[in-house]
Amino acid sequence: MGKPSKEKTQSMNNKALVGINVVLIIAVIILFILHFAGGSTEQPIAEVDVPTTEDSNVKDSSAAPVVNTEDIILPDFKKGLKIAFVNSDSLNKNYKAFGDAKKVISKELEIAQATMAGKENSLRRKYAELERKAKSGEMWNDEVQAEAQKLQQKEMVLGQEAQQLQEKVAKLEYEETLKVMNSTAEYLDEIGKELGYDYVMTYSMANQVILFANPELDITDYVTAKLNQAYGAKLAAGIQSPLNN
Repeated sequence: MGKPSKEKTQSMNNKALVGINVVLIIAVIILFILHFAGGSTEQPIAEVDVPTTEDSNVKDSSAAPVVNTEDIILPDFKKGLKIAFVNSDSLNKNYKAFGDAKKVISKELEIAQATMAGKENSLRRKYAELERKAKSGEMWNDEVQAEAQKLQQKEMVLGQEAQQLQEKVAKLEYEETLKVMNSTAEYLDEIGKELGYDYVMTYSMANQVILFANPELDITDYVTAKLNQAYGAKLAAGIQSPLNN
């Protein structure tokens, strides 16, 4: 039996190395999750106990928690425009809906990574076995070439699957984020009208449109408490996917 040439063996080694990097494509999506982490300007607020979700199922269907928002000091306007602001860094950190959306995305990402890792490891073992047989002379050169081509085709398919999973997770991240943002915007509109404000603005260290804000105009704690109360009410009502309106 003839043994494969040194150049062909080296070519198979290079293919094996290419296969190892396939699964790394999906890991890029983890950057999207950092969007939920919030900045360094988090403002501590009193924790509001609300039910949380696990695997998109309601864990506790008890009544929504009662938050005494009257204890939160709001701006006292004497005259002129009534303007307040919300610290989005703190809101993203303490709003329960953001935390649950992050869990949904993280779980989907873990599943995608595990799926790709398993298939990539299987392909890598097949490359290693082919290399062993080639070196030991168990296969003819033409047999090695044919098998190597099959593995290369599987590697291409695996790359396409990795791209599809990447797009799937990115789409989920966009959809879940949009749901939370829409529900937040709608409720902020209600809060603004309830308090009689002319403008409710947002402030973030990552996007400093507002360079200075009087801390007396900060209604973040009040808004967060209100949002968590409304979100908790949805969970308590038995809605399986509270982010779906």
